Amino acid sequence: MTTLSTVATRAADIKTNPAVRWDAFQRLCEQASDGMLDDLATLYQAFTPKTNRRRYTNRFNWLALALAGKDDARYYLRYIQVSDSGAAVATDGHRLHVTTLNDRDAGYYRHDGTSTDEDFKYPDAARVLRDAITEDTRPFPEARQAIVPNPDAHKKADGEAYALELGGDELVHINRRYADEAMLGADPASVRVGWSGNKNKPVFLNVDSARFAVVMPVRID
Repeated sequence: MTTLSTVATRAADIKTNPAVRWDAFQRLCEQASDGMLDDLATLYQAFTPKTNRRRYTNRFNWLALALAGKDDARYYLRYIQVSDSGAAVATDGHRLHVTTLNDRDAGYYRHDGTSTDEDFKYPDAARVLRDAITEDTRPFPEARQAIVPNPDAHKKADGEAYALELGGDELVHINRRYADEAMLGADPASVRVGWSGNKNKPVFLNVDSARFAVVMPVRID
């Protein structure tokens, strides 16, 4: 008879979609007894999706994570905007990072920290953040219900989405990588997440006292 311990020892050799592994592990936990906790812990290490390996360094680099890539035709989304007040934003059109950079002059900065004298019309980040902010928030681990395949993904790195329970009739899904990068350097348990209830509005993440992020939902049919 195959035991859970035997399965656990083979776990590292099994190559399966992380979302499938996570779903199977959750179902196994629902059926497990207290005597299986040690084996479940071993399976948790081997089967659950790996955490984001990026390391939080500073606010500027955190902002740069949300910039559009060099191939994006919207060249103005490849810049971090810093206002006279020190408020700084970065967006690729699908997510937005907001913080303060008091060590930078007002202007536009590339991902490597160099500035440009070019002036252009930047997206109204204040309006996006204002539309997303809600007082009805909950701790991220409490809201997270599952990790599921992301059919909207255009590349392998974006192949998964978090399914969040945010008070509506249905789960809200957001790009897993975007959420993980938004929470870099923070304890997920301290991150508050909320949503206005409108499917066309982004999910709001209160990362810490100095950092906020919004992420547009993805469709999971």
